[in-house]
Amino acid sequence: MKNKKNRVNITGKLIYLIVAVLVLMIIPSAAENAYDYFREKQSRKGYTSEKLYEDFCDGDYGRLSEKVAYNRAVGRTVTEDDRDYYAFSACYNSAVDYHMYRTAGKTDKASDTLEIFYQNESELNHLIFKDALTAVKEVYEIP
Repeated sequence: MKNKKNRVNITGKLIYLIVAVLVLMIIPSAAENAYDYFREKQSRKGYTSEKLYEDFCDGDYGRLSEKVAYNRAVGRTVTEDDRDYYAFSACYNSAVDYHMYRTAGKTDKASDTLEIFYQNESELNHLIFKDALTAVKEVYEIP
């Protein structure tokens, strides 16, 4: 009787040990899945003003344009803080297109993109964006 009770006690401890090991194996996997889910859910919200600001300050206007396009694709609402980033991005894209069309000799398309450039330029409100746009004008030879 005592031997049988001892076996049950050892078996119970063994089961607890196996369950503890399995739980410890599952926790990292569950944490990784939760992290992936959270990251994916966050990326659907689009980029914040701070992320747009970082690219603008770094002078990475191409990346800024990508983020603005992503925000538009995701359907993120444009806040008052974001308006200048969106307008600047449109100006930058128009400047690049203008330079490309002009060097390719397509003057009619170049003039169309120049009109888009000036239209978006009028939407800029803050001086920092206007100053950065002056540098873009010099680089892409905008009249």
